[in-house]
Amino acid sequence: MEIVEPFMKHIDSLVRGSGFIVVYTDQKMNILSTLGDKPVLEKGKETNFIVGANWHEKYVGTNAPCLALIEGKPIQVIGAEHFCQTHHPSTCSAAPIRDPDGNIIGVLDMTGDYTKARLVKKQKKLLMWTRYW
Repeated sequence: MEIVEPFMKHIDSLVRGSGFIVVYTDQKMNILSTLGDKPVLEKGKETNFIVGANWHEKYVGTNAPCLALIEGKPIQVIGAEHFCQTHHPSTCSAAPIRDPDGNIIGVLDMTGDYTKARLVKKQKKLLMWTRYW
């Protein structure tokens, strides 16, 4: 936890107010820590995206944290790529966390509403376009 906590806080500071949650799991996919705005953390209770829950693929189907663990690299899962229909409105981006020897010790994930993420992407494109034209 001490390795990943500063990263979680930094990511949380960047996405605060955006409707995203930052999650850290151990190598067995047990959620050890969550950060986010209160409404997002409350919504996490509806889908069992809370501290103590296990998000292994065998329990909740396809999701970015578990795929990042299995593949050993950053992964993004968007919308209907999630197995569970209740997660179709979500986008998740996850990356494995490694110890100094290169062993995966957990996964850091950022999850939020897919429609909000699409709006942010469109806004960024518009800003880039107006900046250079």
